[in-house]
Amino acid sequence: MKQDVNKDSINDFVRLDNHTRAGQLRTSAGKPLSLSGTCWLAFLILVVSLLAQSHVWAVSPGFWNSGNQLALRNGTIKGVALNNEGHMTLSHETEVMCTFDYPVLSILPLANRSVLVGTGNSSTIQTCSSDQGPVQLLKLEGLAVSSMSQGPDGRLYFINQHTHSIDILDDERGSTVFCTIPETYIWDMVWDKQGILYVATGNVGRIYQIKPLGKPELYFDAGEEHIMVLTLTPDNKLLAGSEGKGILYQIEAKNKARVLYDSPLTEISAVVVTKRGDIFFSAIPSTLQAPAQQTQPTLQQTSIQPTNTDSSNPLPGEDTDETITVYAQPQLAQAQPQKQESSLYYLPSGGTVRKIWGGDGKLIFDLVLDQKEQLYIGLGKEACLYSLDDQMQPVLQQKFEAEHITCLKAGAHGQILIGTSGPGMLISMSDRLCTQGHYISETISIEAPAEWGRAAIKAALPSQTGVQIFCRTGNSAEPDQTWSTWSEDLLDTQSIITGHDQTQYAQVKVKLTSAVQGLTPQVYGLSLSYQERNVPPDITSFLVVEPVQPWFKTKNAAPVPNQANSLFARPLRPDQSQAGPKNGNREFLATRNFIWIASDANKDKLVFDLELKPENSDQWLPIVTDFSQNSYKLDTELLPDGIYSVRLTASDRWSNEEQTALSSTAVISYLVVDNTPPTIDLNQTRVTKDRCLLLEGTSTDTQSRIFWAEYSLDAQNWVFFQPEDRIYDQNRESFSLTLCGLTPGEKIVIIQVIDEFGNSTRALRIVQVP
Repeated sequence: MKQDVNKDSINDFVRLDNHTRAGQLRTSAGKPLSLSGTCWLAFLILVVSLLAQSHVWAVSPGFWNSGNQLALRNGTIKGVALNNEGHMTLSHETEVMCTFDYPVLSILPLANRSVLVGTGNSSTIQTCSSDQGPVQLLKLEGLAVSSMSQGPDGRLYFINQHTHSIDILDDERGSTVFCTIPETYIWDMVWDKQGILYVATGNVGRIYQIKPLGKPELYFDAGEEHIMVLTLTPDNKLLAGSEGKGILYQIEAKNKARVLYDSPLTEISAVVVTKRGDIFFSAIPSTLQAPAQQTQPTLQQTSIQPTNTDSSNPLPGEDTDETITVYAQPQLAQAQPQKQESSLYYLPSGGTVRKIWGGDGKLIFDLVLDQKEQLYIGLGKEACLYSLDDQMQPVLQQKFEAEHITCLKAGAHGQILIGTSGPGMLISMSDRLCTQGHYISETISIEAPAEWGRAAIKAALPSQTGVQIFCRTGNSAEPDQTWSTWSEDLLDTQSIITGHDQTQYAQVKVKLTSAVQGLTPQVYGLSLSYQERNVPPDITSFLVVEPVQPWFKTKNAAPVPNQANSLFARPLRPDQSQAGPKNGNREFLATRNFIWIASDANKDKLVFDLELKPENSDQWLPIVTDFSQNSYKLDTELLPDGIYSVRLTASDRWSNEEQTALSSTAVISYLVVDNTPPTIDLNQTRVTKDRCLLLEGTSTDTQSRIFWAEYSLDAQNWVFFQPEDRIYDQNRESFSLTLCGLTPGEKIVIIQVIDEFGNSTRALRIVQVP
C-alpha cells in the first residue's frame, strides 16, 4: 500500500511530532482524505474569494511526517516497538524456536525449557526446544489439539477431539484416556486449586466438572452454542467465555452463574486475570459461524432448563428437575450491536467493564500476562503482538511473518511463547531488549516528481544509544530494482539528497541502536522535506488558511518615520500597492480562517461545532457551537504562542431525533500561533578591497520556520536572497550575502527576515566603501 502525503499549498509547515500535519482530514478509520484536481480548482476559487488580498506562493516545501501508530503500523517493523502515538523504541528479542507444517493451536512449556506444541488441521503433539527442531510425540485423528495442561499429579493432559476425551500423554509416546466427554467439541480445560478439572464444550455450550476419579459431571449449561475459554480468579472462581451470544460468565456454584458482561460481539476469545482479580478479556466476531443479531437480556435473573432432549438418558450428574440460575450484573449497561471488530475489555476488581481497545480492525485471538503482569495481545488477520502501557494504550511490540497469532503462553523464565499459523511457528520473546532494530515506512507518494530534502527527528538519546535515518526513492509505486539504494544517514547530509531528485515515491528507514542492554533510544517523530515541481496543488476539505502577506506586518520592525521617502520607509515591490488589509495589519495577521466542505447523502441540514485544545492538554475548549456556515475566523491575538489542535464536528442533529442523529469529526492537529518575530544575528560585515560588501549571519524563530529573507541597499527595492542550504525549511537559517560593484561612500544595508506567519524583523548596517 502507498502512504499519501497531503500538501497545504496555502501555508505549508513542518511540525516534528507524533500528530498529523495541519490541513489533514481523517476518517474514523484514520485514513487521509484528499480532493481531486477538479475540486481543487473550485475550492481555490472559494479560498481566493475569502482572502482576496492574499498572495499564494507558486511552490513551497512539503513535508512527510511519521504520524501515529495507526499511520505507521503497515510499515516493516523489526526489533522496534510503536506506542499509540507512533513513538519508537527498541522492542524485545525474539527467536523462532521451531516451524511446523500445521497451525500451532496450543502451547505447554515444560520444566526442562522444552515446549509441547499442539497443532491443528492434522492433530499432533510435538516437542521442541532452542537446541533441536520439532519431534513428533503423537499423531491423532480429528481436527486439533486445542488445549494442553499439566495436572496436579504432574502428568500431561490434552484434548483429543477425535475421541471426545481428555487424554494423558505417556512417556512412551502414547496416550491413555482419562475421561470421555459426551459432547461434539471440547475447547478448553483448566484445573482449580482443589485439583478439579473443568472442561468447556460445544456444539452445546456446557462446562463439565471432573474430579480426581475421572467421572465427568455436568456443572453448567449456558444454553448457547459453545463455551470457548475457561480461567480461574485468584479466589478460585471459574470464568467462562461463550460463542454465540459472546457472554463472559462467572460460575458461582454448580448450575449458578453471573453474567459479568454481554458483549455486542459473538465470541469471547480470551480471558486473563491479574493477581488482584482484575480481568482482561477479548471479544471477536464468531470464527465458527456467521454472527447473529443479539437480543439484550432485560431481566436481572433468569432460569435456564438443561437442553438435553433425551429425558430418559440424563447426562452424568444431571438432575432432570434442576434449573440453572444465571444472574446478570445489574449495574452494567448492555452495549448496543456495533461494527464487527475485535474489542479488548477491562473489568477491575469491584468495578465495571469498559472497552479499552478495538484491535485496529484485527482479530484478538489470545491474551497472556507475563511474570510482571504485563498484558500481551495476539492478533490474527495479521500476526501482530501488542502490549498495554501504563495508560492502557496499545503498544505494537512485534510483527511476524505469519497470518495469525493463534495462542500465547507465559514461560517460566520471563519469556512469552507465541504460536502462529500461516505458517505454523513457535516463537520465544524474551524480557531482554534488542540492541538494534529498524522501521521502514510504507511507500510515500507525493503524486509528482520532487527533490527530496532534509530529514529531521525528535528523539531522546541516552548515552550509548543512537538513531539513524535513511531514504530511498523511485518512480514505481512499489520499491523494485529501479529504485535508488538507501542513502547515507540523512542526519549527516546536506538539505538536498544528491541523486534523489525527480522522483515521485520514497521510503524512510529509521535504525535504532543501543550498546547497553535494557537501554533504548526513543523517537518521538521524524519528517522528510521535499521540494515539489510546480504542479496544480491539492487541498483537503478541512483546513486553516494562514495570512500570507508578511510585508504588511510592521510591529517590532525598525521605526518608520512619517516621510514617505525616508531611508527607513519600507520599499514596495513593483507588483504591490501601499494599501494594507482593510481591517488593519494586526487583526489581519492574527486571524486564522477555518474553511471546510461538508455534505450529507440524506440532504440533512448540517450544524457544526469548533473546539480548540492546547498542546499537552486533554481538554477541548469550545470556539463556536451550532454553527451553520462553512467557514469561521478565529482571532489568535487572544491566545498565547504555541501549538493547538482544532476539532470540527459536523452533525445532522437538526434534522433527526437525538437517538438517531449522527456526527463525524476532523482534526487539524497543528495550529501554530506565532506573534513573535524572528531574530537576526549578523556575525560578520566587511568591505573588501575590490568594493564588495560581505555579510554573514543567522536568523532564528522559536515557533515557526523562516519563510523569507531580503535586503535593501540605500533604500532601493527589496531583493530576495536564499540561505546557505538553498531552501527555507527550518526555524534557524544561516546566510552569506555578497554585494559587489559598490560605489565609494557611505552605504546602508537593511536585512529583513520574515517567518511563515508574517512576523518580521530587521537588522541595519552602515559601512564605508573606499
